Amino acid sequence: WYQRRVHGVKEAESSWKVDATAATEGFFNDEKVQKDYMKTAMANFQKGDAAVLRSAADAQPSQSTVFADKYTSTYNEIKEQFLADGRKNGTLPWGLATDAEKKKGAMDAKAKQAAVKAREDNYRKLYHDFA
Repeated sequence: WYQRRVHGVKEAESSWKVDATAATEGFFNDEKVQKDYMKTAMANFQKGDAAVLRSAADAQPSQSTVFADKYTSTYNEIKEQFLADGRKNGTLPWGLATDAEKKKGAMDAKAKQAAVKAREDNYRKLYHDFA
């Protein structure tokens, strides 16, 4: 499902949507699931006046939320698994991290200063000296 390597929040959310759609579609492609769905759909179709032929303008929308419910639950499972794996592996994008996780992973002032100095030194070697 979520095997892709993602680096940002938007990329992660997009990946969850694609994976949840594919997993939900795969679930409903199962023959047993299709038979159960058809059985329920036909029972609902026969209730009241749902079986009346009418123009498309007067069509009644389906009251079934089976697909939406399955998609939502699959999306949430994929998201939670992604977050758990990201936390375990240390690969969780900062935009999805909690404040405590951000604080724990942040550099202290001394480390930041050393990183800035290393970059400046590298730039001085590549380009001209700057203030």
